[in-house]
Amino acid sequence: MRRHAKAATAGSNLRRVGAPRLAFLCVPAFLLFALFAASAQAAPETVAEFGEKAGQVRGPEGVALDRASGDLYVADFNNHRIDKFDSDGNFLLAWGFGVADGTTPAPQTCGPEATPPTSRCFNSILASGAGSVFPTGVAVDQSTGAVYVSEGFTRWRVSKFTSSGQFLFMVGRNVNETKVAEGGATQAEKNICTAASGDTCGAGEAGTGPNEFSTPVGEGNVNLGSVAVDSAGVVWVGSLDRLSSFDASGAPGAEIALPGAGLTQSLAFDSADNFYVINQSLPGVRKLEAGTGTLLETLDEAGQPRTVTLDEDDNIYVGDTTSPYRFKVYNPAGEQTAQFGAGQVIGAPGAGNPGGGNALAVDKDTGTLYAASSSSAPAESAVQAFPLPEPGPLVEDQGVEGVEPTTATLTATINPENEQTTYRFEYGSDESYGQSTLAQTLPAEEFEAED
Repeated sequence: MRRHAKAATAGSNLRRVGAPRLAFLCVPAFLLFALFAASAQAAPETVAEFGEKAGQVRGPEGVALDRASGDLYVADFNNHRIDKFDSDGNFLLAWGFGVADGTTPAPQTCGPEATPPTSRCFNSILASGAGSVFPTGVAVDQSTGAVYVSEGFTRWRVSKFTSSGQFLFMVGRNVNETKVAEGGATQAEKNICTAASGDTCGAGEAGTGPNEFSTPVGEGNVNLGSVAVDSAGVVWVGSLDRLSSFDASGAPGAEIALPGAGLTQSLAFDSADNFYVINQSLPGVRKLEAGTGTLLETLDEAGQPRTVTLDEDDNIYVGDTTSPYRFKVYNPAGEQTAQFGAGQVIGAPGAGNPGGGNALAVDKDTGTLYAASSSSAPAESAVQAFPLPEPGPLVEDQGVEGVEPTTATLTATINPENEQTTYRFEYGSDESYGQSTLAQTLPAEEFEAED
């Protein structure tokens, strides 16, 4: 059975929805057919599958892209390490305690870019010292390439690393155990621990002051996950009912109060440093004004958004858990322009632990959306790379049923993405087809595929 699709449209800027089902007579038993309506949806590739070995992941909570290099960083939660891949999906490096030998309770790197290079990687040893990670979120400073990692499971802290995994500092309430033990230090001194100081660094505690973070009490394994860096290199962290910040040296900065919002589940910025946030207790993806936190608009308010990211052109990408899980795309004006991935997503990116990190990242240069699914189950734990769909109607599925000597039923699912779309089937016993159904039109039906 041979099948393919080509574009033939009515109207302009066509995209995807609808599901025609046609039955016809006098069809040869050996049938070739083509649906003339749209391009087929490209299948995603798996960048990292489930496992503990080099280039594998267990419950990845977050991803972040270095736009200059195209390198992808993964918050590999259950392997207790950060994994690094290049733009072609090749594994480069991982860091965490004991990742190179599986036994040493100290910071190590593994992989082909490690010093020295290794061919093996191990599940990191769970610890709380400087350079250890139990990562739920990861972010990259696009101006310097520095990597920031937020953590979960009673680790209310954010650590800064170089792109090669060298620990620089961490912030969080009482993370500097040396200063806490001395007793005479200020709270600000207790809330930062640097590699240069020689102090002992620890897990930290929940707090509400500068460089302190908190999560809801009594809700089980709620993690500190949302971390993002604005265009000035200021690091913002989403915790309970607020966004707080610190600069590249670890000095605490501004704070945005979010009364009644609950935990920040995902956080991103546009080029003007407006915030895009998803909160546990409020609907939709909320756009907040840079500096003030004033609500400007709400996207996907009727959906079930769980994670958000933006590209360099300020297009907004939302992972929506409405079954089946799908990705929604909005332009800078807040208008939905695309929807894709339904039925192709492994697990549910961003829907793992309640405080999980940003699970999406977009590489505009390669036309790729990366998504991390954080389930600990092998079948639902992976990092995938989705090709961004070209503008135009999209065939999400097509097939043929009940082929008999004189009858057959052709099926297709078309998503015209809120634009009127004309389609037809051509069929026959060889590549010239020779016969065609009458052209029919799907009305604009927003962005939902139908069967």
